[in-house]
Amino acid sequence: MQLKVPGGPVRLLALLAALALLGGCETLGYYTQAATGQLSLLSKREPIDTLLEAPQTDDETRRQLQLVQSLRAFAGAELSLPAAGSFTSYVELDRDYPVWSVVATPEFSLQPHQWCYPVIGCAAYRGYFKRDDARGKAQALKAQGFDVMVGGVPAYSTLGWFNDPVLSSYLHWREAELAGLIFHELAHQVFYINDDSAINESFATAVEQAGVERWFRHHNRAGEIAAYKNVQLHRQAFLQLVEQTRAELRTLYAGDLPAAQKRAAKQLAFQRLRETYLRRFPDGAYKGWVNRELNNAILASVNTYSQWVPHFLRKLETSASIDAFYASVNALKKLPAQVRYQRLTSWLEEAD
Repeated sequence: MQLKVPGGPVRLLALLAALALLGGCETLGYYTQAATGQLSLLSKREPIDTLLEAPQTDDETRRQLQLVQSLRAFAGAELSLPAAGSFTSYVELDRDYPVWSVVATPEFSLQPHQWCYPVIGCAAYRGYFKRDDARGKAQALKAQGFDVMVGGVPAYSTLGWFNDPVLSSYLHWREAELAGLIFHELAHQVFYINDDSAINESFATAVEQAGVERWFRHHNRAGEIAAYKNVQLHRQAFLQLVEQTRAELRTLYAGDLPAAQKRAAKQLAFQRLRETYLRRFPDGAYKGWVNRELNNAILASVNTYSQWVPHFLRKLETSASIDAFYASVNALKKLPAQVRYQRLTSWLEEAD
């Protein structure tokens, strides 16, 4: 059974028609795959309520869908997130991920390439509904000299344009991870600022982390809170190592060494990061990450999701309520970029 959202497909097709006016074969081709991919996803939605009543729904799927419903209700009641429409339907994908994301940086820079879109502004990634399309784009960027990362994305937000469904790519995650994803994606509907992926993703990550702790606290599950905090402490240790490498690379790239020497020093920096992490955390959660072939784009993607998280968390701690926190965050939209960054930096210094 398909769940239809009034105006949804019509809105998407109208947007595609407008995008066609932008011109350019690559541009039109990109937006065509985006529109058809989104339409395909929308057409496969099934209401969660219907699946819960269906006798053929297996017990594990039923439990997870019920958990999603509880998380969505909590998000609305306790986190003031707009949970009315999203995550009320489910899509069983025929692939591992709904989309694949491409991130690119120059060979000697940590600044990700920006792709600009109508309505939402510029972002530090480009999404494709087919893995081969993402790989093709990555190969073209590599041929131009970019460092490139291609990664599967288990979920994404349409920023309230559509009622986003629950996807099979993450339905069976553990409770903390599933809760975090639901809260993260809903947070994008509360705050989104054009042309600043790092602020957008850092805000959503902060809401995710605070939300998961509140979820377990609400259910008096001290053990899960402690375990989740340990996960976050390990993540912070990992991010500190990544930031040390980023600082080293920024100095290297700003210097006057010949390109060949920069190239060699760059690889040594990645090797030091790998060895340091594995020495400190031989069985750490990011073992697979450090053992991959690292490059600037991979480091840039980590920074996008973490750069401003401590600042947002601190502001949440010092706010009278979560709604007051959201009001302070949305006030950032009115500020010029540099003033916005100064405001964020000042939040770390706020007293309780």
